[in-house]
Amino acid sequence: MVEPYLFSGRILPERAQLSFQSDLTIHRKETDTTFRAEVSIILNQLVVRVHSELEWNIFDLRNIVLNAVRVDLTALGYLLGRGYEIEITRVVNHSKGVDYVYGIEVPCISEPRGKIDVDARLRKLRTLFLSEGGMFVSRCFNDLTSAIQHADDSPFYCYRAIEAIRRHCAVSHGLLDKDRSTQWQKFREVAGITKGEISFISEAAKDLRHGGLPNFSENFREDILTKTWAIVDKYLDAYE
Repeated sequence: MVEPYLFSGRILPERAQLSFQSDLTIHRKETDTTFRAEVSIILNQLVVRVHSELEWNIFDLRNIVLNAVRVDLTALGYLLGRGYEIEITRVVNHSKGVDYVYGIEVPCISEPRGKIDVDARLRKLRTLFLSEGGMFVSRCFNDLTSAIQHADDSPFYCYRAIEAIRRHCAVSHGLLDKDRSTQWQKFREVAGITKGEISFISEAAKDLRHGGLPNFSENFREDILTKTWAIVDKYLDAYE
């Protein structure tokens, strides 16, 4: 018998106690693979057993499990008027040599930023928050956080984050009443970026923005995140 991948985590907030069990059949269209997952939630403590003969990238499989469990959670949230979140912290499969605790960072973003002077940068960002249009910078950061937390919707949140700072740029340069083409042109000029750099993000987000389903690899997601952070960095650097 093939040892299952064992994922553990919790449902947040823990003060809103939740217990249920379900068996899921998960089909991945892009790889044409089907496997079974047993979900057990007892007082918000989550265990998922994934039965698959394939050897998985543990980050790809974690994202698949997150989305599969989130389907039930969002349905429950709709029925009960509650906002649940799911956190998966560990995966174990001894036969494949897997025993890993997930962090909250995305390495392609966090590792190159290890030497940032956080206190100094945060002070400068607070100045932007308090400036005219500062709420658009805050909204950008909210969307970037969502891009990290919701892997399948990363392109959607990345593009919305860029749109938010495009609006900040429009406010800062008195262009809020101008057409979007004029606003985008000014944004590209201030950030020192090309139309193609933004188009890459917008094309990746197009189907998701219109209710479509994700169809991309973890490597593509990392590319989207890296390019989005680079655009935001270039824009914000113009205000330092």
